[in-house]
Amino acid sequence: AINDEAQTFQIFAAQADQVKDAYHAVVAMLQRPVISFCVDPKELIAMRVLKARKKDFSNQTGCWLHFKWPARIVSIYGVDGAAASNYVCNVLTELQNCAANGGTGADGQRLVN
Repeated sequence: AINDEAQTFQIFAAQADQVKDAYHAVVAMLQRPVISFCVDPKELIAMRVLKARKKDFSNQTGCWLHFKWPARIVSIYGVDGAAASNYVCNVLTELQNCAANGGTGADGQRLVN
């Protein structure tokens, strides 16, 4: 069971070995990214926007971002890859709309100072 507010989870099993196996499975999941992608050199603004929204990203998805700036790689760690993917896709869509609107978002604010 996962508790989003407390950001905890509980594993229930009939035997201690099942709990141990489930624990090791969760640890293994958190050691490698659920999503990793490379950003086009022309679109480095996407990395800047994601970095600026890092805390909101973690609060909304329960995942966290890791940036490798020289290689332009963004890796996402956590359990809910679907939520992370949706968040990133929404940011990228917002950036595309922003570019089409002369540098401002739908609310009239600049995305990155």
